[in-house]
Formats: sequence, C-alpha cells, structure tokens
Amino acid sequence: MIQTIITKHYDSLTVKGKIVASEILELGDQVCFMTVRQLSQHANVSTLTVVRTVRDLGFDGYSDFQRPSNATSIIKGLAQATPSMPKVLTKRSIKRWISPLNKLRL
Repeated sequence: MIQTIITKHYDSLTVKGKIVASEILELGDQVCFMTVRQLSQHANVSTLTVVRTVRDLGFDGYSDFQRPSNATSIIKGLAQATPSMPKVLTKRSIKRWISPLNKLRL
C-alpha cells in the first residue's frame, strides 16, 4: 500500500522528501515502529522534513502514516506466526480471527 502511495506522489516530492520516501521503502515494515526522530536520523533529514513528506504523501501526519503500515505489519506477522490464519483475508475473517486479540491490552 505505502509503495503505491509513494510511487504516485514521488515526482512531486522535494529532494529531501524523495530521500525520506526512499528510506521508507528501504526500511519496509520497520518504519511503522519508528518515531519521527528515528526516521529523520536514519534519513539524515530534519523531523519537520519527515512530517512534511508524509503530509505530501496525503496523510494527516506521522501517526496517520503509521496506521496502515502498522496494520499491514501486524497482520503479516500474525499470518506468518499462525498457520490457522485464513489464506484469503476478508473483512469478516479478519474481524473473527482478531476479535480475541482486541481483549488484550497491547
């Protein structure tokens, strides 16, 4: 999902924005667990540049950017760790499979 968004907006990003976007693609799923500061240090840009870049990609802010990445990473991780995870994911199967997890405080 994020790769599609970055590809769509890449040409309109600033030079430093393109650096941030490239780092996001390179880091993959790790980026959803990084703070703004950690990503900015990794890309050698300011935290403001990271926030501006994710806004330029169409997100409201960094936390909004992390949400789809986080959900994708969690579901991928769960699918790899649990053989009983349905092969074809539908909204209904995800809700049914994840509902017991909602009771946990993560």
